[in-house]
Amino acid sequence: MRTLTMDILHTFKNTVVKHNLIAKKDRIMIGVSGGADSICLLHILVMLKDESALEIAVFHLNHCLRGAESDGDQAFVEVMCKQMNILCFAERVDVMSVFKGSGRSLEETSRDIRYQAIKAAATRWGATRIALAHIADDQAEELLMRIIRGTSAAGIAGIPLSREDIFIRPMLHIQRSQIIGFLDENRIKHREDSSNKDQRFFRNRVRHTLIPLIKKEFNPLFVKSISRLADISSEGEDFISEIMEHEWEKSGIKVLNEKIEILLSRLKGLHKAVLRRLMIKALLALQADARISLKHVDALLGLIISTSPSAVIYLPGGVIAKREYDVLILEYLKKDIVPQKQDEILINDQGIYNLQDYCIKVKHAGNTALLPYNPEIAYIDKDSVPFPLCLRFFRQGDRFAPMGGAGGKKLKEYFIDHKIPRDKRHKILLLTNGADVLWIVNYRHSRLCAIKKGLGVYKYHFKCS
Repeated sequence: MRTLTMDILHTFKNTVVKHNLIAKKDRIMIGVSGGADSICLLHILVMLKDESALEIAVFHLNHCLRGAESDGDQAFVEVMCKQMNILCFAERVDVMSVFKGSGRSLEETSRDIRYQAIKAAATRWGATRIALAHIADDQAEELLMRIIRGTSAAGIAGIPLSREDIFIRPMLHIQRSQIIGFLDENRIKHREDSSNKDQRFFRNRVRHTLIPLIKKEFNPLFVKSISRLADISSEGEDFISEIMEHEWEKSGIKVLNEKIEILLSRLKGLHKAVLRRLMIKALLALQADARISLKHVDALLGLIISTSPSAVIYLPGGVIAKREYDVLILEYLKKDIVPQKQDEILINDQGIYNLQDYCIKVKHAGNTALLPYNPEIAYIDKDSVPFPLCLRFFRQGDRFAPMGGAGGKKLKEYFIDHKIPRDKRHKILLLTNGADVLWIVNYRHSRLCAIKKGLGVYKYHFKCS
């Protein structure tokens, strides 16, 4: 008679063998929180350690976030390891004190501290592998969160089975229902983390509300299906990564000390998808902030294809991107340097854009009714006038074709015709596409703003900061 234990061991072994996650005589440090998933991982590896001559140790991090409950988790793991005669490394870190003022989310801060701590402990013990208890349900949650927030094709690859040649996730094809069944069948106790039920956290809302709804109303095998999607995407990413290594070498991108230099002439003719991946690779080489997202990467693409020879973008984590004619530079802003007032900023998507004392809010208009003419609001159809657009001030050579007028003229002539004083002209904000002025903010729209109601329309709303 086949048991739940036999099924879970079969899946575990298949994953390990297929992806070469564990070798004979490996020294494996297991991250154990005390929850069902990590306790299951610990007991599976104990069951298999003799046949592969494995050495096993446990690492537990007390985040000090849940008071007595956190201390109870630590005590539970330490007692279990003592009973099983397994070496246990337990550490306490006041994560909240690190989180305050970090500018990052509590989840990100906790994760970074956890990875750093277990990696340091593994190095001290001489581990060849660090086993983490991510499961198929975690994969489903992660992919849904990325899709909801916005992700790239690479993001669909999800959580990798291995990372940095030391981290492994051998339970990534095992579902939570199997784990609970395994623990019940073997009468193994585990701890429940009360914070996992807190609906204020995005992940918990996905776990407890969205996924159950999808399984009930659309596909009861959703977790298995999305895990398969991640596997297929991961294989594709491995192939693309090999190609990108070649493109990276061809591009001649220079990785200097906390600085990346990119010669733009070497990027001419490259497909947008290749450019995007080169920028992602450059940011990774710079060890840029995790908050830098796809919209920031696309802003970099805007710098590359912009007709402006010089511009600056400020990215999360103190990273700046500067275009200086044919060179794009990515580097960290020096703390002793106060950034000068920007003369322009690129608009690549909806959001709030600040330029000196002015603010433009860009929002996808969708099917909402377009408001009557208002010089403080503009509607732009990105299918007719695609991103990136530039928010800047007057330059010689700018041209303007007024809405309702005939022909076009130099913007300077428009200012003269409408008796706008010379000393005010350089303080008027413009939304432009190259030298074409789409909107003299707070004054008048261009004929290029003429649109038909559609899904590609974005609303630009002006206000003074």
